[in-house]
Amino acid sequence: MQNVVFFSILSLVYCIMTCVLFFRRDRIRGLETRVYGIILATNLFGLILELIINLSVREILPLPQVMISFLLKLLNIYLYSWVALFAYYMLLVSVKSEKTVNVVKKIILVFDTFGGILILITPIEYIRNQSSVYSSGLSVTLTYVMSSIYIFLCVF
Repeated sequence: MQNVVFFSILSLVYCIMTCVLFFRRDRIRGLETRVYGIILATNLFGLILELIINLSVREILPLPQVMISFLLKLLNIYLYSWVALFAYYMLLVSVKSEKTVNVVKKIILVFDTFGGILILITPIEYIRNQSSVYSSGLSVTLTYVMSSIYIFLCVF
């Protein structure tokens, strides 16, 4: 489990460097670069959230159980939203029809909002054994299913 925290810290450093390079430089103003910037910012938020959860579950950063459950649900929403943003980004760079992009954007927004609410209201728990800690519950299952739908759409 110590490797997970180490990997999260290294990923956070890499993400911060990427954000600094991306946001400091002049770039072509367009929808694709704006969505890419949102993906970078979302990734930074997710890495910080993951690090906080890892530290709290390992009891290095003591938090109440209710707070840990809420943070786990936020992590699921982050994962699901990141996949949705990436699917939208793939659509932007591959489809040039503005009408199609606008229709799919509205569908993704409705689907993402609905999915986020479902993830928030469904139960989640974390399970700890000797070698690992993982989250489980309907909230996690919904995250897998809804993310799989976006991944399927990206592939086809």
